[in-house]
Amino acid sequence: DVPLSITALSGDNLATSGIDSVQELGQTTPGLYMTRATVVPQPTIRGIGPRGTSAGDESIVPFYVDGIYQPQMVALFFDLNNIERVEVLRGPQGTLYGRNATGGAVNIVTRDPAVEPSAEFSASYGSFDERIFSGYLTGGTGIVAADVALYYGKDNGYVRDVVRDERLAKRESLGVRTKLQFTPSDDSSFTFAYSYSDTSDNAGLAPQVINRNTISRATVPTVVIPTEPYEISVSFDPVFKTKQHAASFKGVINLPSFDLTMMSGFQDNVAQTFSDSDATAVNAATLRYNQFGQSWNQDLYLTSTTSGPFSWTLGATYFRDTSGYNPRFNTPLFTSRVKTDAVAVYAEGTLQLADAWSVTGGGRYSTETKQYTAEQGASKANGKVSFSSFKPSASIQFKPSSALNIYARYSEAFKAGVFNTSVISNRPVRPENVRQIELGLKARIVDGVRLEAAIYDTDYKNIQVTARDPLTGGTFLQNAASARLRGGEVQLTINPASGLNIRLGGSYIDAKYDSFPNAQAFVPRPTGGNVAVITDLSGNRLYKVPKWSGIAGFDYTADLSRGSSLTFAASASYTGKVFWDASNRLSESAYTLVNSSITWALPGDRFKVAIWGNNLLDETYFLSATSSPSADFGSFGRPRSVGVRVSLAFN
Repeated sequence: DVPLSITALSGDNLATSGIDSVQELGQTTPGLYMTRATVVPQPTIRGIGPRGTSAGDESIVPFYVDGIYQPQMVALFFDLNNIERVEVLRGPQGTLYGRNATGGAVNIVTRDPAVEPSAEFSASYGSFDERIFSGYLTGGTGIVAADVALYYGKDNGYVRDVVRDERLAKRESLGVRTKLQFTPSDDSSFTFAYSYSDTSDNAGLAPQVINRNTISRATVPTVVIPTEPYEISVSFDPVFKTKQHAASFKGVINLPSFDLTMMSGFQDNVAQTFSDSDATAVNAATLRYNQFGQSWNQDLYLTSTTSGPFSWTLGATYFRDTSGYNPRFNTPLFTSRVKTDAVAVYAEGTLQLADAWSVTGGGRYSTETKQYTAEQGASKANGKVSFSSFKPSASIQFKPSSALNIYARYSEAFKAGVFNTSVISNRPVRPENVRQIELGLKARIVDGVRLEAAIYDTDYKNIQVTARDPLTGGTFLQNAASARLRGGEVQLTINPASGLNIRLGGSYIDAKYDSFPNAQAFVPRPTGGNVAVITDLSGNRLYKVPKWSGIAGFDYTADLSRGSSLTFAASASYTGKVFWDASNRLSESAYTLVNSSITWALPGDRFKVAIWGNNLLDETYFLSATSSPSADFGSFGRPRSVGVRVSLAFN
């Protein structure tokens, strides 16, 4: 219906495809690439994604949970526990999802409580001694309903330290979410929610040295440097732990001519990291830091409900965040903090010109102030800066029938400048600006066959890219001048017979720096490690952007005797060649991930047993790869995993 590229995935779709966490969403959506910078998630849509990792920085593919903005990047890789659906919006969302949404936005919608009591439980066991338990309970009376969702997962790691004979890339995760919903009348509802998560995951900190390039070779020429997949050698067990408390409120009141929606969200996050920067057992370089973040956001918007040729949305939002390190480096002690206050107002309206034609226009005015302080030994820095911007959007849509939608869309988005909280510097990087033109088609070709396609041209200015301090190895941001991104996506959904669903999709992105004259690059030393140089990288491809990617999948449910059923499902995702740095020196070849499952279910899904397998081709690929003064190294994604899952449901 809408003039916008969206992929919407139900919780059942995700479970059938073997998608259990946000990290795996890229396996289901053309144009979405999920990667990370060691421990920091970096989702990319249409070639645009976050490059920074410092406290106080925010993703330019923002995540929302039930409409509540999630600003802390280190907390984004959470488990998809009892999810209603996931919506991926592609392209700049500068009006409605406007905060930093230069690449797109991801909205995760959790299940709402119901008055009628029900309960669901599942337990899974798989490779690497992986145990996952989840549960969901809901019920209520009258105008009040409540629920609670529980998740616990743990495994023993899929990477082996060949020197210390220990397993790494281990994960343990606990998550609790609860909602309380009041519905005093048909015209109003109020929902209170609380969630807690506690995750330990050192997969991004279990690296293997690439091409034997590490400074440890200079001091210990006989240092052990494994080269086989899933084999590493580090000095100690690396640590990455995150904890989050989050609370939110959502109120909806239906008034005579419009709906009033109020949303409030609070988050408290802490993260602890201790990594081996030289990626060997020599202990030549380490990095330790404690990160914190507290945020509050308040949204209020009105949406018209009257019939007529004109519909509209009008809203305002306030955001406050305090983030930093306490400390980042112990010797000498380094602490930093940045406080952000941001206000935005936005409006969007759609005018029906004729039966088949409509136009939509909108805009968002944003202003924010950042205050920064840092201290390291006798060195101190502080700064204060403000940014403001107005970003418009417009589209025209031709919809002659319910089976055809052709549209053209123009959108802009803005990401404010950022202080480098990981170094002593009071000079922020400049804001990013994105302009994109999109032409799209959505069509029901025949019953059971739906096609969606889009092409786009993006002008990307003042790109914020990651650099590294040559002395400490800490990351910070610098501005690349500009880039041009051109590409397209296609999705095909086919339902040729009852119980059979087929999904196909693909993405092409041509993404190059138009101008990047004063870029930092790392050049390997003959003795190991890298030296930082300043060079011109104009014409290079943007890193962490595959030129080609694709998805394919199907599920088929066959009815058996006495109301039971058997479901076969399989999915494949292809990721083309990727560069891991702006100099295009580190790269990864294309790979394909294949997941599959067979599920037997009793009537009403009261009891289900599933046999599942992920990465069945046993592809070797990196979750992340990094070039630093100490070394070039990469962290492996999970190899082939198989297991069984049992589920119970009570109504």
